[in-house]
Amino acid sequence: MKICFFNLTENQSGKVANGVVRVASVIAAALRARGMSVEFYTPPRSDNPLKKSGASEYSHFCRFLREREIDVAVWQMGNCRVPFSLKNMPCPLIAVWHNAPDYRMETYSERLAEKYRIRSAFLRRFLRTGFAKFLIRKAYEFYRNRAFFYTCRCCTKFVLLSEKFFPAFPPVRKYPEKVCAIPNPATYLPQYDFDFSEKKRELLFVGRLEFGQKRVDLLLKIWAKLEARFPEWSLRIIGDGPDATATKNLSRDLGLRRVYFEGFRDPRPFYRSASIFCMTSAFEGWGMVLVEAAAFGCVPVAFDSYASVSDIISSGENGILVPAFDCEKYAEELARLMFDSVLREKLARAARARVREFSPEKIAEQWEKLFYEVLPVLPRPGLVGKEV
Repeated sequence: MKICFFNLTENQSGKVANGVVRVASVIAAALRARGMSVEFYTPPRSDNPLKKSGASEYSHFCRFLREREIDVAVWQMGNCRVPFSLKNMPCPLIAVWHNAPDYRMETYSERLAEKYRIRSAFLRRFLRTGFAKFLIRKAYEFYRNRAFFYTCRCCTKFVLLSEKFFPAFPPVRKYPEKVCAIPNPATYLPQYDFDFSEKKRELLFVGRLEFGQKRVDLLLKIWAKLEARFPEWSLRIIGDGPDATATKNLSRDLGLRRVYFEGFRDPRPFYRSASIFCMTSAFEGWGMVLVEAAAFGCVPVAFDSYASVSDIISSGENGILVPAFDCEKYAEELARLMFDSVLREKLARAARARVREFSPEKIAEQWEKLFYEVLPVLPRPGLVGKEV
């Protein structure tokens, strides 16, 4: 079977590959291990001779599918922007949504101001009003739902990362037979055991530094409640982003002394040494860093602010879920973990065990099953020449 992931590259250049690329690469490797052929397609750049000749991206992509004899095309889309017409594809199309279906609803006004570099104080104040947020939310919901319905109409299957997102995904009511759920695979798996007593007394954050989604500003305010009580503990922040300077300024304004900003780094050594991983996101599609941290024995703590987080964390069993944006409760739960090393190790071991449920092999098996569902004419391995 030949599979094509399109609208992204397998190996992204730059400091850190984005989450969609990393997930697609892990799935591709697991599918290849199962005997499938997987290719990646990226639309030609503007300086490409094909573009200069006037050929459309759609015709170029369809020709690519035919020439390579692709059986299934998978759009691992990171957003709703349709790259070209999805109609009349020469093979079945599977679309994947890598975020919460109702993402950015509460923060879209602020992000618009940043995206379009609105500097007028009057306009920024207006965008913060309830009336402006209501209008922008309704306009965004209309655009988002229109894109979702169009994609569902054109594709053979539409994949969300959790069945818990179904209630917030409007097309599921019109196209229930097309919508399904497959979680993201773990990008790192527990490969060895280690001595938990060697863990540092350290909280860890890994992610993009911005206030709209990741809410790293809340984490700093939470840490401000704990720093003086726990002089042997520290907070380490890995990542960069549009609010990096504002994050560092907030840390200074709060008078925090044991916050260390590492910038873009390979997170694995930090996962290995830290004791507790902190997520304060307003929304996520999956929360890949929770699974990554758990693989290295880091106890995951997160706000219960998006549906799929409970697929990863069973609160009190393999991590802690805190009511959304309750910073007082978050600080209390962190303090409980920081006081109790026995509880930390218990939750960390359970978190490591949970990671194996999202192994690339298990997720690839679900993908393979979906491929045969959209291509029932292809014989499954082991059934060739047998009566079925």
